[in-house]
Amino acid sequence: LAGTHTYSLVAGDGDTRNSLFAIAGTALVTNGVIDFERQASHSVRVRSTDPAGASIEAVFPLVVENTNDSPSGFNLTGGVVEENQPVDTLAGAFITLDDDFSDDHVYALVAGEGATNNNQFRIEGDELRTAVVLDYEKGRMLSIRVRVTDSQSLNIESVFAVEVTDLNDAPSEIVVSPTGILDKVPADTAVARLFTTDQDLNDTHTYSLVAGEGSENNGLFKILGTSLATSQFLEFDSSARFNVRLRTTDAGGASLERAIVLTNDDTDADGLSDIWERTNFGNLDNGSDGDGDGDGLSNRDEFAAGTNPATADTDGDGANDGLEVSLGTNPLNNLDAPAVLRVSPGSLSIGRDAGQLTLTIRNTGIAPLNWQAEVVDGDFVTIDGSASGVNTGAITLAVEANAGASG
Repeated sequence: LAGTHTYSLVAGDGDTRNSLFAIAGTALVTNGVIDFERQASHSVRVRSTDPAGASIEAVFPLVVENTNDSPSGFNLTGGVVEENQPVDTLAGAFITLDDDFSDDHVYALVAGEGATNNNQFRIEGDELRTAVVLDYEKGRMLSIRVRVTDSQSLNIESVFAVEVTDLNDAPSEIVVSPTGILDKVPADTAVARLFTTDQDLNDTHTYSLVAGEGSENNGLFKILGTSLATSQFLEFDSSARFNVRLRTTDAGGASLERAIVLTNDDTDADGLSDIWERTNFGNLDNGSDGDGDGDGLSNRDEFAAGTNPATADTDGDGANDGLEVSLGTNPLNNLDAPAVLRVSPGSLSIGRDAGQLTLTIRNTGIAPLNWQAEVVDGDFVTIDGSASGVNTGAITLAVEANAGASG
């Protein structure tokens, strides 16, 4: 009877896969994972022993039945694409790891974590291709989420990074500021600044005057660094406009050309910009020599310095514009102010009788002020006490009777 025998796996001919199996009572069971793709058949050697100890051995062949395995992983090869390439540019290819070596796989972009840039790509077969023109300046590392499905509908998903590499972008625009220039301008005078619009934000640009449409007056101008300058004395005629053609070239050699029209911004020929006059005065009636705000700068000087001709202290730092220009500080920057000494009272009337006067000192500028007082004229006036200090202080004057005083 079967129940009176015991079974065991034994060494010998045909025991090739004994280690993969075990005997539980009268059942042969697996001792690990059996994989069809690694080996489709096995053999074991089994001994049967009766109660009296007599035994017999036999070899049994075992056939592994194949079942579908899910993909175990997949990779994106390549995964790098240059910017500005046309739609449908190859960005990479997928390779799937699957124990079913001959299985077929379908790839698809799917929603979920990491699917941020799925809309910028499409999949054709096992290839990842661009669905839009990619721009390095808008995104250097893009993220997609992909699902791979085998022939039996088993699938896994993974997130991949696609790198966009930088190419030199050509300039997209030339900006000339201003395009209205003054009349009767000497040679070698900068009349406008030149700027370039370029996706490559840190790019550098050089400028040149070039032949072509709109270059009729190129000979009247030249390039000084990033400025358009006159190459001779410039005076507007009845046409009241000049036409120049400019080229901007970036560090990578890409360039752009534009025809620029320069107009007369000094129709009253007073050396002041019409736009500047209308902005500050509302009309063209103020001459270049006027000083309406009384700061010591003429309208011509205010225009050159960029200060407000209606405000004596444009930057509000306590020093008027004329003083700052004369001292070399910036009248447009209240952090660049001269040290200004204010003495109160500002004037004194010295009488006949003896007495005492006190002058108060304060520094209204930003820079430290080391002050020292002395009597320049007048033997009847002496300084009583401290005659020097920093920023603030008081000067006490001792006044003797002054017979020469009128009151």
